[in-house]
Amino acid sequence: MNTDHRPSIDRTIMNLVKNMNKHVPARRNLEELLEEPRPYVIGKDGRKQHISMDELTLISKIIPQEEWKQTRLPILLEMTTEFEETAVRVQGRNECRIVQSVLETRKSGNRIILYLPEIQQLRRKLQTTTQYAFYTRLNPKNQIIP
Repeated sequence: MNTDHRPSIDRTIMNLVKNMNKHVPARRNLEELLEEPRPYVIGKDGRKQHISMDELTLISKIIPQEEWKQTRLPILLEMTTEFEETAVRVQGRNECRIVQSVLETRKSGNRIILYLPEIQQLRRKLQTTTQYAFYTRLNPKNQIIP
């Protein structure tokens, strides 16, 4: 296979993923969001995304108050080409605790994989405090491409 065009193809794919992530907001901590009368986050595209106070209240009952500053929202549902079927990855101790509690699952750890039925259930319960983000293996650190 001729690899002369590989960097150009990789760059094109990375730009595509970057565009797919324009909606992904800067994450904010739970404590900060709970203090606001109309909590929101702002996407990379500049759009304001309102967060449900009911969802924040639910999350505040799951996470101890002393950990609210370390709990960043929205929870990112990381979609990647690593999975052969519809699945997302959730990372972070508190983020995983929230997901485990809401789904009443035994999955544990600081990184969990959710499959389609679980994703649907989670999104029904946490519509404004979860957000899809797309990842690619072309990025050496497997991070969201800004």
